[in-house]
Amino acid sequence: ILRFISDFLAFLVLYNFIIPISLYVTVEMQKFLGSFFIGWDLDLYHEETNQRAQVNTSDLNEELGQVEYVFTDKTGTLTENEMQFRECSINGIKYQEVNGKLTPEGFSEDSPDGNRHGLVRLFGFPTFSHPRWKVKEEELFLKAVCLCHTVQINADQTDGADGPWHANGITSPLEYYASSPDEKALVEAASRVGVVFTGISGDSMEVKSLGKPERY
Repeated sequence: ILRFISDFLAFLVLYNFIIPISLYVTVEMQKFLGSFFIGWDLDLYHEETNQRAQVNTSDLNEELGQVEYVFTDKTGTLTENEMQFRECSINGIKYQEVNGKLTPEGFSEDSPDGNRHGLVRLFGFPTFSHPRWKVKEEELFLKAVCLCHTVQINADQTDGADGPWHANGITSPLEYYASSPDEKALVEAASRVGVVFTGISGDSMEVKSLGKPERY
């Protein structure tokens, strides 16, 4: 009797993963049909966006029913995780964005010569406080931001004879997509200042620096 019990328990341990194919198909069909009930559940309906719950996989249906508490310690898991460019430091000088211009700290649009310190105004027009070599450093910084990333552009905006800048003769801003929100925020900030990432062509990346196309 003891030998029978031990053999029976060993059988359960060794062959517990073996199930009939028909049972596996039945379980998969039940999961697939159960996913429809998740989409039909009004408790999972989001009124602000007018969207129902979208089921991307049916492998977690029975596990979702066991969830009672959700814990997270990762930023962006339960938040929108929107990133915005505020300020940067170039060669020890602190810059901040003011009305689409990269302005050194302490200057603003209201200052007497504030309009001369936007990066767009600086290119090719060195001032006493910002010599030409410093302008080149600012340009190099923004070009590095526009080239070192994994951001992609909307495919609809890359069509047309004049590139993504004109659609039906009207200039439209580029729409960027990225898996990393901080990369997207940096590229968008550089485009507002004047160095715009315009897309990837083959093995090269294209950038427009104050309207001048460049390829790297």
